[in-house]
Amino acid sequence: MNLTRVVDFYDRHPINEGQILDALARGGKDLAALTPEDLFDLDQDHYGGLEAVEALARLGGVQRGSRVLDLCAGLGGPARFLTSRMGCRVTGVDLTHSRCASAMRLTRLVGMSGMVVVFVGGDAVRLPFGPAASPSA
Repeated sequence: MNLTRVVDFYDRHPINEGQILDALARGGKDLAALTPEDLFDLDQDHYGGLEAVEALARLGGVQRGSRVLDLCAGLGGPARFLTSRMGCRVTGVDLTHSRCASAMRLTRLVGMSGMVVVFVGGDAVRLPFGPAASPSA
């Protein structure tokens, strides 16, 4: 697999931070006072939307206090949703540094950054954690 092509595709992806912020502004949202819920309909960059995230969380037994590793986290929509609704901690890993940076900015914008939702640049097949690491301490 050519990782450069993957990164290039997601760097140009039509669902992106700018598009989300533009849609929120057009909808009359104050970008300085956003909540996680304001992003939910716009930041799910995967098939199945929020229903799929909820179904997978149920199947995985995700609950308050769970620690979740979100591989290929993209813009971080599922991570923010899980943290907001389930009360878990999420570490998102994404190969595309631009999407990881956007995920961090969007997360900070809705007040969820830090120890609850964290994003790390890295390859899902070569995780950027040591063998005994706890990515969401």
